[in-house]
Formats: sequence, structure tokens, C-alpha cells
Amino acid sequence: MFATYLLTLSATILVELGVVWLLAPLALRRTCVATALFANLLTHPLATHAVILGGAGFWEVELGVIVVEYLAFRLVARQPARTSVRLAVLANGLTIALTLAFRL
Repeated sequence: MFATYLLTLSATILVELGVVWLLAPLALRRTCVATALFANLLTHPLATHAVILGGAGFWEVELGVIVVEYLAFRLVARQPARTSVRLAVLANGLTIALTLAFRL
């Protein structure tokens, strides 16, 4: 089970950091990618625990993750609200889509 978790964490980080790398403003790309990495290292284990072990709803947890990552981009990377929303929603939207695709 731990090996599976590490695989999903790694895949999530690779996908989300790739999205952030492509969409972040060029001058702050490294800051945004570092922020995304630390946000994922914080939210992924908590979200996994909440859904799998805690019985929380998938969509509610994912919405919480998007909010936390939005706040990270806004407060840590000091991105404008519009950029923060775009980065958080698109990066997480892709990993949500992949999660649902591989569950089927």
C-alpha cells in the first residue's frame, strides 16, 4: 500500500508541477513550481488520508486542496488572484481527471 501511495504522490507531483511550469509567469516560474511542490507535499497526504481512511467525500476534499493551493500561490508565491486560481484549478483539474480515468 505504501508503494502505491508513493507512486500516486510522485505522479501527482509530476503532473501538477508540469502544469504549473507551463502556465506560471516566466519571471516567477521557479517560485511557483517550488510553491506547488510544497503545497502538494502538504495536501496530498492529508487528502489521501481524509478520503481513504477518514471516509471524507472525494469532491469536498479536492475542493479543499484547490483552496489550499490557491492560497499558497497567492500568499507564498505572491501571485495575483487570477493567476493563483488558474494554476490551482488547472493543475488539480488535470490530476482529478487522471484519477477518475484510472479508477474506471
